Amino acid sequence: RDKAKYYAKNKKSIAIAEWGQRNKFLQTLKKHHPQRFDSLQAAMKSYNARIMNRLQFNTTYTIIDNLRQVAEYIVATPLFIKKLVEQLKMDKSAAPFQVDLLIAVHGVKSTVTD
Repeated sequence: RDKAKYYAKNKKSIAIAEWGQRNKFLQTLKKHHPQRFDSLQAAMKSYNARIMNRLQFNTTYTIIDNLRQVAEYIVATPLFIKKLVEQLKMDKSAAPFQVDLLIAVHGVKSTVTD
């Protein structure tokens, strides 16, 4: 949320280090527990670089499809997972699992102009 607000105001992304300087919780953590602050900031940088793709505010494609239908699939996914977990608990075989959601859309249009 902070990253999106910052981008809307400044038209550029905010780095984790700069965000950490502005965030009240992180500043309090830094004041009282500097080692935990350093560890948390390093973990966030690592997570952001390796696992979570950065928020992309400038898109290169526009999806051409019915937003309502796409939203219905997105909303149904956690409901499916909940039902699956409940069934696994009843069977007492709740093994770890992963759900990958892929939505095929009718088309895309490039937003890049030559």
